[in-house]
Amino acid sequence: MVKQLAGKKQLNTATEEDLAMAMHTIKARFVVGLMNHMEESVARFNLVMGVDFTGGRDKSCWDKYFGHGIRKSNSNSHPKIDKEHPAFRLLAERNDLDIRLFSYAIELFEEQKSLISRWQRDDLE
Repeated sequence: MVKQLAGKKQLNTATEEDLAMAMHTIKARFVVGLMNHMEESVARFNLVMGVDFTGGRDKSCWDKYFGHGIRKSNSNSHPKIDKEHPAFRLLAERNDLDIRLFSYAIELFEEQKSLISRWQRDDLE
């Protein structure tokens, strides 16, 4: 992801500068959403894009993906891999900059909460 956001080809090596560029791009251009906060993320996207899910077909879509209790239509199960597993360690080592970018995205998700709340309040007034 760092390479992609920095405009590099996959065969190129990503650098700290590329990570900084990717972080800047995400902060300047993205509303961050997280899978483990899917409902909140989609609500943020809808607010920013001006989508209203209070009635009709839009509400039916919302209910389809978020209205089924514990089992959500948008969820997929994935096996859990221990951080000490050799495969995990190898992937983490090879993707260190992407992991750091993801950690930054989580921080940005929290930081954007207040921005989204203000936007929502301004939208209601």
